Amino acid sequence: MVVVPGIGDAESREGRHLAKVYDRLLQPLPLRASRTDDLPGALLAEFPWLAEACDRVADSLALQSLSRHAHFGVRAMLLVGPPGTGKTRFARRLAEMAGVGFGRLDAGGSCDNRALAGTARGWSSAAPCWPLQVMTQTECANPVLSIDELEKQPPAGGPYPRVTERLLGLLERETAARYFDECLLTPADLSHVSWILTANDLRGIPGPLLSRVAVIRVGSPLPQHFDCVLDGILHDVAHDLGCAASDLPPLTAAAIALLRKRFGAGTPIRKIRAAIEAALASDLRQRPPGATH
Repeated sequence: MVVVPGIGDAESREGRHLAKVYDRLLQPLPLRASRTDDLPGALLAEFPWLAEACDRVADSLALQSLSRHAHFGVRAMLLVGPPGTGKTRFARRLAEMAGVGFGRLDAGGSCDNRALAGTARGWSSAAPCWPLQVMTQTECANPVLSIDELEKQPPAGGPYPRVTERLLGLLERETAARYFDECLLTPADLSHVSWILTANDLRGIPGPLLSRVAVIRVGSPLPQHFDCVLDGILHDVAHDLGCAASDLPPLTAAAIALLRKRFGAGTPIRKIRAAIEAALASDLRQRPPGATH
């Protein structure tokens, strides 16, 4: 599909520059279909404590199958739960398994909505809205976009609109299909974005936004989920290093037993990952130069 039909004021100096930088948006971008046959099942195997979110994905894909366009799409959801429960990772793995683009924005670090809405034409920092930037980078018209820590927005009534206020129109398919971008000066079709929002709690999140998403409560993984968590962490470590999980040195039985004990005692996933990385690094440092596993 063509996301942007044309650049507004295209004959001006700034218009010509933007048309050159964002030329990819003027050409058809793929609406990608999921490359995983049983996507909800694959997600559930990796995130068994997020069964309700996996059901939401399954329901969305079932409804999407009725469309004339067999592309991937998930209805908006808000994952609410304590830090370190895999909410953001769920969104990223959903995109990876589906084979679509992915973008992440931290609402807790934004004092206003410019990170999401972009910067209007005329400013030296002019840039289109964040969804269009992700589409340009990933060459995908139906990415998964994750916005984290929505509850950490500043109080309403400040000098600038909040991210949650800008989100209202983007979460409505009808308005998202004709979203006017103030940098490109043209309507853009953002209706095929899959929104996965996260928060630690619901305080400060406006009711109109909550009415537009499925609110899903997320608990911490249970001790019996350790093997799934371990496999997921090793996948992420390998992904960040640019290698396959099989390229990582194997953890010793003693190390796995200690990690399992710490996980069962409630150690956060982030600390478990730090311990795994330390164990992997220790193994590699003790090997002779040039040795392989």
